[in-house]
Amino acid sequence: MAKDSTTDGLETVARLLDIVPFLTTHQGIALTELASAFSVSTEQMTKDLTTLWMCGLPGYTPYELIDLSFDSGFVTISNAQTLEKPRALNRDEVLALLLGLESLREDLKESDEHLSNAVSAAISQLTSLVDSAIGKSVQAGNSSGSALMAQCKRAIADGSGLTIRYHSIARDEISERLIYPLEITSDEKFSYVYAFCEFSGGYRTFRLDRVIDFSDTPLTNHSGGELSHQRILPTFVAQVRTRSRQRDIFERLRPSNEISDISDEVQIQCYSPDWIVREVMSLGGAAQVIEPETVKKQISERSRRALGAYARSQVT
Repeated sequence: MAKDSTTDGLETVARLLDIVPFLTTHQGIALTELASAFSVSTEQMTKDLTTLWMCGLPGYTPYELIDLSFDSGFVTISNAQTLEKPRALNRDEVLALLLGLESLREDLKESDEHLSNAVSAAISQLTSLVDSAIGKSVQAGNSSGSALMAQCKRAIADGSGLTIRYHSIARDEISERLIYPLEITSDEKFSYVYAFCEFSGGYRTFRLDRVIDFSDTPLTNHSGGELSHQRILPTFVAQVRTRSRQRDIFERLRPSNEISDISDEVQIQCYSPDWIVREVMSLGGAAQVIEPETVKKQISERSRRALGAYARSQVT
């Protein structure tokens, strides 16, 4: 859906107001680096700087206008004293920061008390900038997620295990597993635990928000022997030919090489045959597995069964 022009204009104005104080403290920054810092293209940043070039105090002579230099590929700014201070955070930005800090404080409670206290102080300071009722009610995540994270950290520290009920998206099933956590990682959206899984007999990565229930388990003689903190490599590489929907393919399959044109083939690092079969089938013909042959056969067989089910439903 197209972006509302009013919203787009407000975002541009906010970015322009942020660029000035940023440049004041980053004189000589590369144009490409400046664009990256504000998550826009170099072309868009050039347009923004050109706009700022025409801004200033009434009178609008060279003495009142902001002076910018960026023809060399490096940006400097002067005569911008009236806008050199960072703008105040709006209510939504304060709430977003509060959520992030609250999540960070939960993670630090047991591992670093000093840093956790510093985060708490920052939360108190930010809370004073919004309605007290709203600030006090901000909580990141849910108690069960925080409890699971804390339990995973304890299991890593003392070498114990966890019994979890886990929803596998690759198989679309819920299973009970005994795992021995080794490492917790996070990306922009989710947190993961890397662990030895008795159910699978190997090392696996579990997304914490897909854990339905959990309980601690004392350390036992597990089939993994001495647990290794070294990550295992993917079990196999699938060769996939792309036909369309390249963006979907890159976001969902994370190929190890670039797509130069629509007919190119990509290599997909795979931990599970079920996962690659499910993902390729869900792309509806936009991708085709070339290798390995076993995966091709699984996709063909599932496709035949699906077509057969459709045919039977039409007859009945």
